[in-house]
Amino acid sequence: MKNLSTILRLQRMFASVILLTIGFTFSESVSQVLFFEDFENGSGQWPIPGSMVITTASAYAGSFSQTFTGLASGGDTRAFIFSVTPGQTYYLHVAYMTLGGGGYIGIDRFNVSMQFVGEQWMIGDGGWPPTLGRFDYNVFNTDPANLGIWKVYTQAYTIPGHVNFIRIKTEDWDGGLPNDPLNYGVFFDNIEWSTDPTPSFLPSVCVNPPSGLVSWWPGEDNANDIQSNNHGTLQNGATFAAGKVGQAFSFDGMDDATSIADNASLRISNFTLDAWINTADATLIQPIIAKVQTSENWISYMLRIQDGGKLALIVENRAENRYAHWRTLSTLSSNRWYHVAGTWQNLNGDNTDAKIYIDGVEQAIEMSLNNGYGSTFLIGYTSEPLYLVVRFQINIAMDYKQF
Repeated sequence: MKNLSTILRLQRMFASVILLTIGFTFSESVSQVLFFEDFENGSGQWPIPGSMVITTASAYAGSFSQTFTGLASGGDTRAFIFSVTPGQTYYLHVAYMTLGGGGYIGIDRFNVSMQFVGEQWMIGDGGWPPTLGRFDYNVFNTDPANLGIWKVYTQAYTIPGHVNFIRIKTEDWDGGLPNDPLNYGVFFDNIEWSTDPTPSFLPSVCVNPPSGLVSWWPGEDNANDIQSNNHGTLQNGATFAAGKVGQAFSFDGMDDATSIADNASLRISNFTLDAWINTADATLIQPIIAKVQTSENWISYMLRIQDGGKLALIVENRAENRYAHWRTLSTLSSNRWYHVAGTWQNLNGDNTDAKIYIDGVEQAIEMSLNNGYGSTFLIGYTSEPLYLVVRFQINIAMDYKQF
């Protein structure tokens, strides 16, 4: 199986780092993976290949992924049949990318006598929506920013009492999109059917902390900084809940926060901000980490979710009335874990100074606000605290594990 490491890529870029992390050890799992396909070893798991092509045109990780040469019902691709337990909840995980077309993934279902008892499309984005969910991009062009971006999706499914066997199936669905590049419109990779709600192909071992690490708040039943002495204080009922690994900070969406007193080590000239986050409503403005500059909402630096679900990185200088805001073109979804990261260094005084990552993949971004930003810009600092979820923001519903 294939792993990715966001931190190894990020640590080579910037010297001063504030990270929001998940820790170094992972507990043992009793989950069961019944099917996994990363297309690195040919098409042997797909006895009914349909119009499937294993391609090197793009891949989530490694070198190969699945795409198609046919559309709609002519393109159905089916894997081998395997047994499942009626009443058991399973999770379909998949890495998916579209260049303009629509794709589906789901299952064929069979009873104890191996008789076909119906299909269940589980996730997709064509002109005929599947029952259980959809990918971000769809026929109505509501999220075109996801074109060309690999994402990992998960869909839960409880096996009905009359179903004893299933097989995974995928399909390229034109959906009437005028910009579908036909034969190579959609790509699937790292398809997994498991009892674990977290994909096994995500990193199973944490890397060592990068050089230049400034602070690390793991949120294990306290707000202590285990890297330095920038310990935090919970405010307004902020507490802890189950996190990506171990515990995480939990905020009620009203006024909860963790406050860290100003310190020279937090007044950084370039940075990486990094977190695991899980929000109940990704459409609302939700700060993740921010160094406050004034009580009038001026910020030194901030990583946050913008309204509409876009991820934003902000740097400002109140004394000089200068600032720059970047945001992703892609959007986050509610009620799922993401690893998010933002990096900034004033190298060119333009849009290229910032980078934003989601689940280890660099995102296409735009400079959404710019007032006086250029090669001479410096972040402004005051004695105001650094906040994990900023106190003057409202409607925050976030549970995150910090680096």
